Amino acid sequence: MESRLTYEGPLKAAAGVSEKHTLRRDFHEQLRVLWKQVPLSEYSSLLSSPPLEGEVSIIQDPGPYKFAPLVWERLYLIC
Repeated sequence: MESRLTYEGPLKAAAGVSEKHTLRRDFHEQLRVLWKQVPLSEYSSLLSSPPLEGEVSIIQDPGPYKFAPLVWERLYLIC
């Protein structure tokens, strides 16, 4: 699968928290669409939080936000 995230706007070398969050919001919608396409859509059980019984979840919960990484060594997800 090939995919490309795009962003149109200023990129600051020493961006602050709000600038980084703007990037995350822009990428979030693109990633949401990506996860609905094959082959990622075939792994929807990995997006359960908490995981379904007998399943693994890739959802990370380091703080107030949850996210699903596209790169995860444990499941051999690479970019």
